[in-house]
Amino acid sequence: TGLLEKLVKNKHLMLGIKIITIASLAIVTLVILFYVGCFFFAMFITNDVSLITFVPFTIEVLLMADQKKYLIPIIVLQTIAANLGSMLTPIGNPHNLYLYDLSGMKPLEFIGMMLPYSLLAFVLLVVITCIVTGNTTLKPAKTKKAIADEKYMVKNAVPEVDGKVEWVMDFDVPGSTAQSNYDKMLAFLNDFVKEKNQLEESNVSIVNKQEYKIAASIREWLVFNSNFFSIDRTQFQYTLLVECFDNHVNVTMSRLKYFYDERPNKTTVFKAEELIIDKEAMNKARTKLVRPGAKFRRKTIDRKDEVFDKIKACLTGNNG
Repeated sequence: TGLLEKLVKNKHLMLGIKIITIASLAIVTLVILFYVGCFFFAMFITNDVSLITFVPFTIEVLLMADQKKYLIPIIVLQTIAANLGSMLTPIGNPHNLYLYDLSGMKPLEFIGMMLPYSLLAFVLLVVITCIVTGNTTLKPAKTKKAIADEKYMVKNAVPEVDGKVEWVMDFDVPGSTAQSNYDKMLAFLNDFVKEKNQLEESNVSIVNKQEYKIAASIREWLVFNSNFFSIDRTQFQYTLLVECFDNHVNVTMSRLKYFYDERPNKTTVFKAEELIIDKEAMNKARTKLVRPGAKFRRKTIDRKDEVFDKIKACLTGNNG
């Protein structure tokens, strides 16, 4: 029974998403879709059963679309529609059964007599709905995943300089000297390349004491997903270039590459420009991230933020 309930609920969910998509241009479309079902089904399953069937579904879909404010008006219209639709047939509601039995009419005679009133009622419902809702637009509510991905889709989330992915952090350190900033950054990078997730290739490769410049070649693990049975990760390579000045430090992260084991004994090398730039990791409408670049873009941006935050903490003395 639990499985059956889940299957039914999933079907309702999919149908609800389709309805929201169809009605995304105007709320009037959504309202009409909801009460049309009540109107016509009430003719055959009675007005009460029609409402019991459609109202819970309406509530679920409106909450899914984050349109709670339309809940009461739509349910009221559904109630009106169910009662008006049910008057067409002898079995639509208890009153019709009584009148049908009392009149001695045949079913088609009864329907023919009530048809003009039912059609007029339906037209009036549509007109009233159009007047009340006007041109109000409806947009489906964003999923939790879409909301979480907004950070990764903003303009310049992955900046390009001369066609290459490159992040630059300019950080002010008031009251500092170029020498003190240089000493802090050199100590930081020497410790950074020895952290747990670092590979043997990570090292501080260039040290220029005269110009207060440091370059570090980083190669580390970037983990996408990990559980007891498997791990999805890539080797992530990049360069950190640090330039120190009085009261200021400039850090550049560039030359990003990924060494990804797509399957055992098969490592593929990707440049960042092949995976995480807007053109490769986002759909044409720029509304969502797409595979295969999506997970690389998310984790790379998160790692960049983490590294830059660590550098800021080091320079300000807030690194615990």
